[in-house]
Amino acid sequence: MQNFFSSRRRFLSGAAACIFAPAFSFSARADAPMELTAGNSAHALRGKNAPPVPLWTFNGASPGPLLRAKRGETLRVRLVNKMDAAATTIHWHGVRVDNAMDGVSGVTQSAVPPGEFFDYEVALPDSGAFWYHSHNQSWEQVARGLYGPLVVDDPDDPPVDRDLVLMIDDWKLSRDGGLDEESFGHMGEWSHGGRLGNWLTVNSAPEPTYAVPAGGRIRLRLMNPANARIFRLSLPPEMQAQIVALDGMPVAPYDFPAGGFELAPAQRADVVSDLPKAPGEHALKALFSRGQSAVAAKFNAVASDEKLTEKSAWPSPPKLALPSRENAARAVVHMMGGAMGGMRGAMMGGKMHSMRELAGRRKLWAFNSEVGGHDLELLRLRPGQTGILRVENDTAWPHAMHLHGHHFIPTPIGGGGDLALRDTHLLERGESSEYVFAGGKPGKWLFHCHMLEHMAAGMAGVVIVES
Repeated sequence: MQNFFSSRRRFLSGAAACIFAPAFSFSARADAPMELTAGNSAHALRGKNAPPVPLWTFNGASPGPLLRAKRGETLRVRLVNKMDAAATTIHWHGVRVDNAMDGVSGVTQSAVPPGEFFDYEVALPDSGAFWYHSHNQSWEQVARGLYGPLVVDDPDDPPVDRDLVLMIDDWKLSRDGGLDEESFGHMGEWSHGGRLGNWLTVNSAPEPTYAVPAGGRIRLRLMNPANARIFRLSLPPEMQAQIVALDGMPVAPYDFPAGGFELAPAQRADVVSDLPKAPGEHALKALFSRGQSAVAAKFNAVASDEKLTEKSAWPSPPKLALPSRENAARAVVHMMGGAMGGMRGAMMGGKMHSMRELAGRRKLWAFNSEVGGHDLELLRLRPGQTGILRVENDTAWPHAMHLHGHHFIPTPIGGGGDLALRDTHLLERGESSEYVFAGGKPGKWLFHCHMLEHMAAGMAGVVIVES
């Protein structure tokens, strides 16, 4: 297949500079819900001089509208499905929602068929950077563009001169420049690292340029909506960048790593940068899994007469402490399967199946020797009770593990490392970690790999919080 990363520059001459801004202002006092319409549209993924690419989108764009609200408000959204044939839902990734609003088809609601709608009421208890995406056949629907950003502001957020949301994605394009339709459901990708793309965009534009004030302070809300790509991102040292939040949750600020920062599928990182006073151009670069590097976006720092933010040290949140382990509910999640994983078979539907039989049913991964899904119970606990999932990656591949409706603290086996609240954690092959959390709102909460092909092929289970 043609490698679009290496050949992309031929399309860039017609790509316009862009600023990704809120498509509307949301108010919790609105009488009617805001509509998100899932539909079919085309995008100039390869620049305005290249043929547009047919996608599935919210409100005619991918990413969909930037939803912005304040902590403590309730987001009211009506999902209207105007797609040709596919049913869909919306999952509010990283938000501690009521279970009925979690948007997981087959668990918390039925998928919304074409021509129908569903009303979501999403209470927003936490500030930070989150995102929304389809959770019905998400291995295909997210890859086709059904996702968008959600930012929840806090009145105590320090001021910045620019607040930019950057959704970094890789698209798998065919030789004719359209979406690679034949690769959807490809079992080789499902059994390996997942569906990796060959065309890089930020907010669905190739190498966009963002105008920022020289000498200003900017906040970059980096989000990875890709199906399976782990991005290693780098920023030039003159940007004086610090990481101040992970998965929307604040952390003690630390310098952006000189060797790059890994952002796994579904993860977010907030970066604050104090730009040099001299005008100039700065680049966000992405290193890919095969060592290919490309400019993801550019920041054009220009002289400005505007009054800039007075810079001071970014505040640190209170130091995290692990919840009490006394009377904790515990479970081991032994991750198995995939190519080169050595799994000979697994239980499914109450019966042991060989790998050949499982592959015939498009199931290639397992938890604790059982093919996972919506009915595989991993842990049961009460609201407020400490839950501990000891997750062991006994596969040949990394996995971005996501727990719905909760934030958890990943703690390496044997201790060490800084504590941080996450909703998605990258577990490398051979690694183990304990995910420690307090039981949240009652309901059945999905725990799965966010390499979306892995989830579809069996790497999923549920945590039940009893009422």
